[in-house]
Amino acid sequence: MGKNLLLLITLISFNILLNAQGLFDKYKIDFDRLRQQEKHDSALFVAKQINAWALQNESDTSLRYAVSLISIGRTFSALQLLDSSKYYFDNAIALLEKQSRSTSIEYTDCLSSLGILLGNIGDFKHAEQKYLLAIDIRNKFPTKKGHKPKYQNNLGYLYLKMGMYDEAEAMIQASLKRFVELYPSDTAKFASVLHSLAMVYHKKEDYKKADDWLLKWFSYMDRTMVSKVTYIEGAKDLVVNDLMLGKIKHAEQVLSKIDSLISKNTELKKTLLYEDVLFAHGKFEMAQKKWDNAERLFNACIQFCEQNNFTTSQEYLEAHIEMVSLFLKEENVGKAKSFSQKALSIAKRIYGIHHPSYASCLRQEANLLNVYGLYQDALELYLLAHEIMEEVLGENSNIVIGLCRSLGVTYRKLGLYKSSEYYARKVLDYYTNNEDKDGESSALNNLGYLYIDYDKLELAKELIKKALLIRVEKYQTDTSKYLNII
Repeated sequence: MGKNLLLLITLISFNILLNAQGLFDKYKIDFDRLRQQEKHDSALFVAKQINAWALQNESDTSLRYAVSLISIGRTFSALQLLDSSKYYFDNAIALLEKQSRSTSIEYTDCLSSLGILLGNIGDFKHAEQKYLLAIDIRNKFPTKKGHKPKYQNNLGYLYLKMGMYDEAEAMIQASLKRFVELYPSDTAKFASVLHSLAMVYHKKEDYKKADDWLLKWFSYMDRTMVSKVTYIEGAKDLVVNDLMLGKIKHAEQVLSKIDSLISKNTELKKTLLYEDVLFAHGKFEMAQKKWDNAERLFNACIQFCEQNNFTTSQEYLEAHIEMVSLFLKEENVGKAKSFSQKALSIAKRIYGIHHPSYASCLRQEANLLNVYGLYQDALELYLLAHEIMEEVLGENSNIVIGLCRSLGVTYRKLGLYKSSEYYARKVLDYYTNNEDKDGESSALNNLGYLYIDYDKLELAKELIKKALLIRVEKYQTDTSKYLNII
């Protein structure tokens, strides 16, 4: 009788355990499905059910309980509830350390998720520490899957935000190389890396290279639509890059796809993603020279960010910068000045005074001072911007050469011809060495103008004539390309 009772109790306990395990598996399947469908409110509810299940069936010292905390943290992050997200990530990390699981994949994945969150709120220093620790652990305890290259890509994207463009490129290239070795024919594993690399080149103003990588990324995303959010974020970047290359038609086609997605998923209008949409439309209207429409859209982007407390986002800053450009084109210098000052303040608050975004705002403010005829004040800002950009990008980048051009012109306006000649020559050497005929022609023309002011008329005539011959040879009868030289 006693043996039969014991057997019965064992069978009942085993059945309860199986039912509990089945319930956990169901929760896990539901959570993964909802996350993939980007139904984050529902996913959060299921994540909390998993958390309750783990607490009831395995206690708060189990691995599943720690993983449930990570799942809740990631879902809060997707819902832009960043304080709640950080709370759960911090607790998961502390629990995994207490369980002596600080070399586990779960631990390093949580470090990486926390790194993403910290990067999004501008805590770059601590974000970098989390990524470096995750990479170091995976170096010591390697896996056959793509955990380490995933962390490398995330760290590279953080370096991009920090304005460390060369470091970003090196880290993302290393990530891509390893992903391709692991999954040579599975783009799904490293699609985000293609986008990251494209954005490095976009920030370096190498728009053609950025276009190559963006199109590879877009081809995959457009075919699979694995994530609406990721699709819209990257498609916005493609639109902006297209416009820099004059690809208006393609930009319009991509914008149409973004609008179609938003119209079918109106809840996306409540997320940070919507500022991307407003910004992309504003840029498109600017390219079409529809100033009123552009102003309305950039204002809408700014107001959306302020109403939803997204004032540390890159689009919030860039919308202010675009407003400066817009008002300068409309010759409304007063409004341009107001937005320029706001942009400088925002960049300083988000990034500090040694970041390329801050340097870009300095350059824009210097452009404004030139309009006012305050050349000495403009010169000081150009020099500071040049120092920051040269440190980040090196002396032979498009951005730094653009600043050299501005310095050369400003020194000329101040009558400091030797300094002007120094920078004008640097610009000419750069375009000549890179076989950029348009750039070389413009640099020769600018140097010619300098020599007119310098009273070196024969040399000026020789350089301007050479500039004209380059344009005529390239564009033949299209005189619009060289009217300014004539």
